[in-house]
Amino acid sequence: PAQIPLYRTLATYLDIPLIHVAETINSACSTPEQQTLLELSDQMVLAVVERFTYDSDNQVVEYMTGTYRADSYYIGT
Repeated sequence: PAQIPLYRTLATYLDIPLIHVAETINSACSTPEQQTLLELSDQMVLAVVERFTYDSDNQVVEYMTGTYRADSYYIGT
């Protein structure tokens, strides 16, 4: 099946214009479960990303939280 990005689907097919995003990036020490899932040999600092995406009525249409290895997380402009 074809893969259509979420934001394009919301805007084009559901007529939900996305107006702004609020995103925060924090750090946290890895838990034993995260160490297993992320294949870490030791405890390390992780990047924790939380994002809210809003429509033109200022309603949240997407909430995302993600945990990433800090040694491989990059923020570009």
